[in-house]
Amino acid sequence: MADLIKIEYLILFALLLDLIFGDPRWFPHPVKIMGILALKLENHFIKINSRSRSRSLFIKGIFSALIIYISSILAVIFIRKFAYYIHPLCADLVTVFILYTTIALKDLIKHSQDVLSALTANDLLLAREKLQLFVGRDTNNLDQKEIIRATVESVAENFVDGVLSPLFFAFLFGAEGAIFYKAINTLDSMWGYKNERYLHFGHFAARVDDVANFIPARLSIPIIALAALIFKLDAKSAITIALRDGHKHPGPNSGRPEAAVAGALGVRLGGINFYRGRKSIKPFLGDSRENLKLKHIKIVNTLVAMSTLIFVLIYFLICTLILK
Repeated sequence: MADLIKIEYLILFALLLDLIFGDPRWFPHPVKIMGILALKLENHFIKINSRSRSRSLFIKGIFSALIIYISSILAVIFIRKFAYYIHPLCADLVTVFILYTTIALKDLIKHSQDVLSALTANDLLLAREKLQLFVGRDTNNLDQKEIIRATVESVAENFVDGVLSPLFFAFLFGAEGAIFYKAINTLDSMWGYKNERYLHFGHFAARVDDVANFIPARLSIPIIALAALIFKLDAKSAITIALRDGHKHPGPNSGRPEAAVAGALGVRLGGINFYRGRKSIKPFLGDSRENLKLKHIKIVNTLVAMSTLIFVLIYFLICTLILK
């Protein structure tokens, strides 16, 4: 299906929409639709008191994930083809909107800015409430330093999940690729827990998410380093710390952008977290050359925004060279 406008420009328009408007919560968001379908499948295949064998739950998890992956892609193909029959420009507009719903740069920055504003006003209670909106850890007892650490870590990690990976799949496979990644990431956030309910059922979805983020997470290292160089931060440490500490994180991907950010800022991330009251000790990433301060929230926001711009510019440069 030939579009009037090249995909790279459609992606750029989608990114601009995200920067202007943020997440379109007023619209039946694809993630919400995926979440509803995922919950129905989960409730159908998992019973709270079920004694299903682990192999059976694992197979049901694969089947459920494939239903959502495939249906998400087919839905985009159908919607775009229907729009194209109306007019090719209509298909472009639909493509831009679909891509727009997969990118979450403005919301990521806004959430962290809300935490910063609360901390600046010395309102720890509000800061904890705002932080809870975009982190998985318990925030009820965090002091200012731990709130700052959680914010910086979350912005660094979600830069890959919410920005870099959707763009990466969009650049490679268009709107279908971006929505496919969003389905992968949504299922991981819903089923990727290592507890009794999801350990076997969500194993496949979690591993697919690991594979999908593998390349973007590693691409984030040189991109963050370039952004650090522009802002006269420690670009060299962004790379060396990422190579030294990035693999220490229990997740195969999260540690890479977090370690790169830690190196660029000259701070140390990681430590003790609590998840639903359970203690979790994460390895330290980076060297504590500077204590975490309020300014680091603002710096990490500018760092990921510039990193996004660099990634888009590199893509346009590659497209230009290929077309020549």
